[in-house]
Amino acid sequence: MQFKSLQMRLVILFGACLLLTVGAVIVYNVIAARSTEKFVTGTTITLSSEELKMEILAQANAVAFEIQGYMNIAMATSRTLRDMLAGIKDPSINLKLDRNRINSILRSTLQQNPNFLGTYTLWEPNALDGLDAMYQGTPGHDATGRFIPYWNRGTADGSIIMDPLLDYENSELSESGIRKGEYYLLPRERKAECIIDPYYVIQGKIVWMTSLIAPILVNETFYGMAGVDITIENLQHIVQQTAQRFYHGAGTVAIVSFHGILAAHSTQPELIGKQLQAWRPEEWQATLE
Repeated sequence: MQFKSLQMRLVILFGACLLLTVGAVIVYNVIAARSTEKFVTGTTITLSSEELKMEILAQANAVAFEIQGYMNIAMATSRTLRDMLAGIKDPSINLKLDRNRINSILRSTLQQNPNFLGTYTLWEPNALDGLDAMYQGTPGHDATGRFIPYWNRGTADGSIIMDPLLDYENSELSESGIRKGEYYLLPRERKAECIIDPYYVIQGKIVWMTSLIAPILVNETFYGMAGVDITIENLQHIVQQTAQRFYHGAGTVAIVSFHGILAAHSTQPELIGKQLQAWRPEEWQATLE
C-alpha cells in the first residue's frame, strides 16, 4: 500500500569529528519510499574506504527498518479496526456492533498497546447507525450526536480516558502548514490510508505525535475512519540511540516527513515540528530531493 501523507526520511549527518578520524565527508539519506515494504537509499559520499561505506549503509538500513517496524505495528492496528468497523456497513457481513461495544474495543486495543497514545474512530453524520440524534452532546459525541470517540493516555499518570475528537472538519492551517483537521480530511478526500505529519496536542502538556489512519470504505463509499496515534517520543529515542551507535556519537540523526517537517532529531529535539530549513538552511532542499 502507499502512505499518502508522510514519507519518512532518515538523515544521518557526520560532522568534523568523523572527518578527522576517517578523512570522510558523509551526508547519508535513508529514504522510506511510499511503499512501506521498500526502502530506497540516496547518498552523497566521499569515503576513504569501501568497508566504511558498507558499514554505514548496513547500520543506516538497520535503523530504517526499526522505524518502519514501529510504524507498521500502528498501521496494522488501524487496518484491523477499519476492517472490523467496515463489517457494520457491508451487507455481506452485517456485523452487529453498537457504540458502547465499539468503545470497549477501542479502549481494549489501547490497553494492549502501551506504545500507542490513542485509538479512535470518526464517522460521517448518521453514517454508523442512523441514531446520531439520540447521542447529542453525550461523551464521545459532538453536539449533533456524531460518533467521535478518542481513547487516549491524556492524563498526567498515563491513565486511559475518552475525549471527543476535535477539529476534524477544520481546514485552517496549523503552524507547521498542515490543516488542523488533516487526520480526517485527507483520508476522506483520498479514500486511502494516511500517515499524518507530526503535530502536537495540549492535554496538560505538549505531546508531539503522528496519526496513522485507515478509511472505512464499503463499495467505494466513505463512512468514516479508524486511527492510531503514536508519540514522537519513541522515534526520538530511536534516533538518539542510533546517533550513539555511529562512531561514538560523531553523527547527527534526524527523521524528516514528506513535507519537510522534523519528526525527530538526535541532538536538537527542540527542532521537532519545525521545517527542515530550520536545521539546514542552506541544504534543506537538496536533502529532500
